Amino acid sequence: MLNYHDVITRCPPRSGGFTLIDLMIVFAVVAILVALAMPFYQDYAIRTKVTGCIFNAAPAKLSISEYRAATGAWPPDAKTASLTQNGWSGLCNGYVSYDSATGSFQLNINESVLGKDIGQLQPQLTPRVTNIKTVIWACSMGETDESSAKYLPPACREG
Repeated sequence: MLNYHDVITRCPPRSGGFTLIDLMIVFAVVAILVALAMPFYQDYAIRTKVTGCIFNAAPAKLSISEYRAATGAWPPDAKTASLTQNGWSGLCNGYVSYDSATGSFQLNINESVLGKDIGQLQPQLTPRVTNIKTVIWACSMGETDESSAKYLPPACREG
């Protein structure tokens, strides 16, 4: 029968922990992963801000949709469509152009506050009336530079 003293003396000695080389390897691997992930995170953060600007256009989209439902036509001008040149937020400078024939408009995004040297970002929001007389909005690239399209939400990069 083994007693406590026999168990302690027969167990192999435990290692003292990680060596300095082990820790340096771990820190090097973590540093490489951070260096690879940082550009993707920065692009994601910019895309999130642009999506927020598009979301801030919801009152204008609602106003245009309600006008269409009430009159059967698109608003005749930007003022009637509740579009303003005033900034909707720090990122949104309002709209660039309004097309009364289609009810669509382009957003004016303030690229200078996004933190990178970004080309022109002006996504186009276009309404479409369904067969049950509801308005569905679609987003497209509009006048956005091809090199800056990666900062638009995926739905705006199509078509």
